[in-house]
Amino acid sequence: MVELAPHDERFEILTREHQMYLSALFQEFIEWGIKSGELSADTNAKALAQTLVVSLIGLTVMLKSRPERSFIDNAMEVTLSLLK
Repeated sequence: MVELAPHDERFEILTREHQMYLSALFQEFIEWGIKSGELSADTNAKALAQTLVVSLIGLTVMLKSRPERSFIDNAMEVTLSLLK
């Protein structure tokens, strides 16, 4: 989807909608975590959700080039630390 989006308006729309869906889903769970006390009350749920979407999509693109495992592990560790 990401590769076709710049060249096909239908894929651009589908890609954007999928990204917004993932962001809304993450935001819902983050807000639930804030309400339950698992996440800090000052967490910006929308910004964190959008960051997780960018990280997820970036990860899927990076995995296509088969990077060293430590590269992915380090990036995931930092990304997941945002949820603490």
